[in-house]
Amino acid sequence: MRLDWLRPVLEREGPFVTACLDASRDDPAGAHEVELRWAGHAERLAAMGAPQEALTAAGEAAVRPTGRSGKLGRLVVATKEGLALDIVLPEPPVREEAVFGPVPDLLPAVRAAGGAVYAVVDLDRKGADVEIVGVLGEAVDREQVEGDHDLLHKVPGGGWSQRRYQARVEDSWDHNAHTVARALNVLASEYRPQVIVVRGDDKAAAALAEHIAPKVRERVVRVHGGGRGAGADDSTGRGEVAQVLAAHAEKARAAVADRFREAEGRQGVAVQGLDAVLDTLRRGQVEELLLRDDPTSPLQLWVGRAPGAVAQRRSELEAMGEQHPERVRAGAALVWAVLSTDAGMTLVGDEAPVAEGVAALLRWSDRSTPHDAVPSMPGHGRRP
Repeated sequence: MRLDWLRPVLEREGPFVTACLDASRDDPAGAHEVELRWAGHAERLAAMGAPQEALTAAGEAAVRPTGRSGKLGRLVVATKEGLALDIVLPEPPVREEAVFGPVPDLLPAVRAAGGAVYAVVDLDRKGADVEIVGVLGEAVDREQVEGDHDLLHKVPGGGWSQRRYQARVEDSWDHNAHTVARALNVLASEYRPQVIVVRGDDKAAAALAEHIAPKVRERVVRVHGGGRGAGADDSTGRGEVAQVLAAHAEKARAAVADRFREAEGRQGVAVQGLDAVLDTLRRGQVEELLLRDDPTSPLQLWVGRAPGAVAQRRSELEAMGEQHPERVRAGAALVWAVLSTDAGMTLVGDEAPVAEGVAALLRWSDRSTPHDAVPSMPGHGRRP
C-alpha cells in the first residue's frame, strides 16, 4: 500500500507532537469529552517538552468537529511550525495516546486505512450518482450524472407502434448509460479507484457495462443492495460495499504475501528478520515492507535524520554520521523509514509468516544484500 497521503509530514522538521484520539461524538457530551481527553494529553506532552506552538495547533485540530457521524478516530501531527497533518480515521484507534518525539507515530493511520481508493456508482435508468472515496473512508469527490433521454418505461401491449415505442425506451436507456460511462471513465482516470462498486437498476448496470472503458470495467464489482433515488435500501448497500472492500483488501494482502514467498524462496529480491530489513531500508532498497502489526509491542528502534535512518543499535546510525539518534517505538520508526524512502507498506497476518514479524520486497538486490542462509521452509518465520 502506498503511503502518499501521509507525505505532507515529510515537509516538516521535528520534533513532532502526534495524537491519536477517539473522535466519536455520539451524544451532546461527546465534544466536551474529546476536549477533556485532549487537555490531559496536552498536559503530559508539555511535561515531555513539547513546544506550546505545536500543542496549540494539535489541540485546535483535535477538538474540531469531524463533519462525519458514527464511531471515528482522529490523528493529528504538529510541530512548532504548526499543524502538519489532520486526518479522520474510519474507526477509533486501538488505544488512544499522544506522543512527542523525533518522528511522528503514523502507524495508527496505516492500521486504519482500507488500502484502496474506491468508487460507488448508484444507478437508475436516467443517470447515476458517483462518489469517490479515499483510503480512510473520506468522500473525495461526488458527481451527479443525468442523461438527456427521458423515455424510460416500457408498457405492455402489441403491434408495430408498441414495438417502436419499446425500442425508443431501450435506446434512451443506452444513451443515458453512455453519458454515465463517459463521466465514470473521466473520474476513474483522475482518481484511479482500485474498486468500482456498482449498485442499483439491473438494466442500467448492464447498459453501463457495455460503454465503460475496458480498464475501468475490470475493476467493477456489481452488488444488488442500495441504488439511486428515494426508497433505495442503503443500509444493505453499505454492508455490501464493506464486504467488497474487505475482500479486496484480503486479496491484496494475499498477493503481497505470494510475491514475498516466491521471491524469498528463490533467495531473490526479498529479506526477512529485523536486522536484514533495517539494513535494506537504510540502503533505500525496500519496495514494500511487510509488518505483522502488534499494538502491544514494547520494541523500540533508533532513528536519525536521514531518510531510512533506522537501526536496532545506536552505533549503527552513528557510523553513518548521525550525531543525535533517538529511540522511538518500532512501528513509528518503520512507517517513517518507509515513507521517507518512498516505499509501500502492508500489514500482514498468518498469510505471510515472516521472521521477527517483519519482511521486505526489494527494488533491487546485490551481493551485499543480506539473505537467509537456507531457503524458506513451510512455516519459516512463524512466531511461536
